[in-house]
Amino acid sequence: MEAFATGISRKEKIKETDRQRQEAAAKDTSIKKQTSKPAGGSAMLNKALKQLDEQEDDVKGFNTLMLHSKVLTIRDKQIAEN
Repeated sequence: MEAFATGISRKEKIKETDRQRQEAAAKDTSIKKQTSKPAGGSAMLNKALKQLDEQEDDVKGFNTLMLHSKVLTIRDKQIAEN
């Protein structure tokens, strides 16, 4: 039951973080909006934009949350097997 409550609190935290991210994105004047994509879609530009996305605190937080979730899922499955 505790795991269920923890899952719900995580879900609420994710929803709140997502809401904050959406509000920040509305105000965002980052390089992505200032840079128009070339017609050919430069691979180097796309890679640079992806790296910029990965540096944002929200993305870092979600990546950490996803990794933690994966670890807990694997651990729970291993415990269930035994």
